[in-house]
Order: sequence, then C-alpha cells, then structure tokens
Amino acid sequence: MQISELARRAGISVHTIRHYESLGLIEATRRPSGYREFDDSMIRELRFVVMSRQTGFSLKRIAEVLPAYRTGSLTIEQMIAMLEDRIAEVDAEIAKRHTLRKRLVAHIDWFLERQKRAANKQGVSVTKTGSRLAFASALMTSAGVTIASTQAVFMVLSSPA
Repeated sequence: MQISELARRAGISVHTIRHYESLGLIEATRRPSGYREFDDSMIRELRFVVMSRQTGFSLKRIAEVLPAYRTGSLTIEQMIAMLEDRIAEVDAEIAKRHTLRKRLVAHIDWFLERQKRAANKQGVSVTKTGSRLAFASALMTSAGVTIASTQAVFMVLSSPA
C-alpha cells in the first residue's frame, strides 16, 4: 500500500510516517517508480508506535522495544511493567509540578504581603477579609488604577490556590 493509504488506515499523517521512517522505526520498500510501498504489518507497528507516543514513551525507547514487538517476543507482562514504570515517572512529574505550584503561590503571597505593608505605610485602609482580591482592590483603588488593569490583576489573583 502507498503511504497515503497507510496514513489513513493507521490514523496518522504522511509526514509522521516519513519521520518515523527517517528514524528507522519503520521501513518501506521502493517501487520502480520510487514510491514507497508498505505491507499490511506496518499498520500494526504504527499503531504500537502511536499508542506508545500517546502514553509518553520517547521515540528512543520505542525503537528499543519495537524489534521485540515485531517478533512477538514482547510479552504482556513486559508491556505492563513498562506502563507501570511510565506511571511512576508521571507521578514523580506531578509531584514536582505540585511543589512548583506551592512555591508560586507562596511567592504571590509574599508579594501581596509586601504590598499590604506598603499600603499600610501610605495609610490605605484594607478590610481584613483574608482575601487577596479585597486587598488588591483596596490598594489599586487608592493608587488610582484603572478598572481594566484592576480586572486583569483580579483574573491572575483569583485563580485557584
């Protein structure tokens, strides 16, 4: 089959197939006309590659596993183990992102506290509601900030903590 039919049947673009071929993940034979020719087994291999990419495996890792997949020697247990390892990687990344989010919120709180102290020095009255928005509103109103810029800051400050 030609590359366009393979792309349609595998559910990926012709460009992606050419990329995978250039990396040596798949191979095509060439017709006398120079067109690529793929056999039906390429659909199965491309689906494996696509599913592996969708679950976050690198092309390098896929290239390491693909020969065992082609020969049928890649067992379900091995595939499950690789997926469990990938889950552990994702969990570690989520934990890192959660830590980063906490750090970002702490920085916002630090800046707001600095603003609060500066407002108190200027005699700005801030109601004690515990809300970042109430403080920002009082500070911005006292500074004569426009409604549009106040709303922009509210959007940033009102994102879930």
